[in-house]
Amino acid sequence: NFATMLTSLKKFRLSPGSIASAPRLWSLSSCARSRSTFLPCGQSRSFRSTQIAAGMFDSIVNPMKEQWESSKTGLQERQAEEAFRFQISSLVKKERFGLEDFVQSIRDVARESGLDKGWKTMVPGVKNHPMMVELRMQETIWEKIPPPLRENASRIKAAEKAKIARDAGTTVEQINKFLKRYEEMRTLHTWVRRRAMDGKTLPQNLDEMQRLAAEPDSGFPRKVKTKP
Repeated sequence: NFATMLTSLKKFRLSPGSIASAPRLWSLSSCARSRSTFLPCGQSRSFRSTQIAAGMFDSIVNPMKEQWESSKTGLQERQAEEAFRFQISSLVKKERFGLEDFVQSIRDVARESGLDKGWKTMVPGVKNHPMMVELRMQETIWEKIPPPLRENASRIKAAEKAKIARDAGTTVEQINKFLKRYEEMRTLHTWVRRRAMDGKTLPQNLDEMQRLAAEPDSGFPRKVKTKP
């Protein structure tokens, strides 16, 4: 189940063998999407509303969970939580969250895990580690987006997506995925900043973020506006 999965992730450590199996670990977050409910028992919402809220929570948090849980293959538990708190703190400090901030957040994960430098780059499988593959793809897409469009992602229409995909050597589907994840992280940015301004507790790790977002008065959005 989901709890068992997280327990297994926390015990995972970096080694030549474990890093090679990281793609399997990367895909585990899809298990979370199969849960039908997310909110605490006794909450006064309909079953259908609970399903919707759970789905929206997963769509926002899973990309972040994928990054941080996979980064823990190269971090001890304490280091992973410190890195998580660093990212949450960075989100709170930013008045706005643009595309460049989104790409930088992925770079930060790679830097904090050490997968982008040093001896770890020599370990078999690191170059093809899902997080590093993701980082290279996101950076390539970012570089191919014309500067005027970087400031306003909503202006990236079908024609622009097709050109960016050609220039980046990828597909329009990957461009849509990039933009969708950006919108999800931007929503998370808004949520943590609002909590900070209201004097509410900020999550210290992924498990706590899940718990706080599931609370009835969390203010966590039930719908994320993304463009296909």
